[in-house]
Amino acid sequence: MLRIILLCAFVVFSLKAKSQTQAQLTWNKGVEFMQKKDYLRGVEKMTDFIWWNFPHSGVAYYNRGVCWFNLADPKAACADWQQAQVHGYKMKKKAYEFVCDSTFRIKWLKKQFYPDQKIYPELGYRPKYTMADTLRGALRPERTCFDVYFYNLTVRIFPSKKEISGNNVIWFHGVHASEEIQLDLFSNYTIQKISMDSQELGYRREYNAVFVKIPGKVQPGKDYKLTVTYSGKPRKAPNPPWDGGFVWSHDGHLHRWDGVACEQLGASSWWPVDSRVLDPNAAG
Repeated sequence: MLRIILLCAFVVFSLKAKSQTQAQLTWNKGVEFMQKKDYLRGVEKMTDFIWWNFPHSGVAYYNRGVCWFNLADPKAACADWQQAQVHGYKMKKKAYEFVCDSTFRIKWLKKQFYPDQKIYPELGYRPKYTMADTLRGALRPERTCFDVYFYNLTVRIFPSKKEISGNNVIWFHGVHASEEIQLDLFSNYTIQKISMDSQELGYRREYNAVFVKIPGKVQPGKDYKLTVTYSGKPRKAPNPPWDGGFVWSHDGHLHRWDGVACEQLGASSWWPVDSRVLDPNAAG
């Protein structure tokens, strides 16, 4: 009888050990897939781990939620992250609320990006677009008629005045015939001169867009070199990097520590640039 009991105990222990080994292999595979950004397989392995081994593992639910989030399924991610917290996993509260609480997310986005503007639910919680936005964002004929292939930017910075001046030499190919090309430069800058082959060119401004008259029109296949000379006082960043501009500062030794935070604001906030993304089919 004793031998039978011991044998049964040995069998149970062996099965448990085998189960734990399999669970560890499943977990390791899930983590490996996540590291490789193979999130679909990551979901599969974390699901196996939860269902067959540890249904109360908060960290497994959290990991599966991360996979769902990277697979663009925030609803599934939030469901798993809620379970993770139920089972004792402590998430960062703001990260969870940003993804899973639409009210919190809308308030946060308004504070960071639109503190002084009214936003509209029917526009995806964005402000109403203006003509200035259209000029800056649309692929207009004056944008698609040319293709920039090199910039040579020279900028002088005057920290005591919080001003800059400079010039940008722009090399571009003609793509379609056009009397004008569009560059972008914020309206707080003064353009001293725009020239091509020692000839000063005419231009007109509309908001932050600059339309430059090209002698004889832009010719498809022809190369051009144009120079824009400008100066002015850059916008000071109210809340970098979310609300961008120039950052005028210094370190603990009173050395100047100035920079630009313009990822959201755009490069045209401090130098003249063709700020569109070229249509890959535009050049034929």
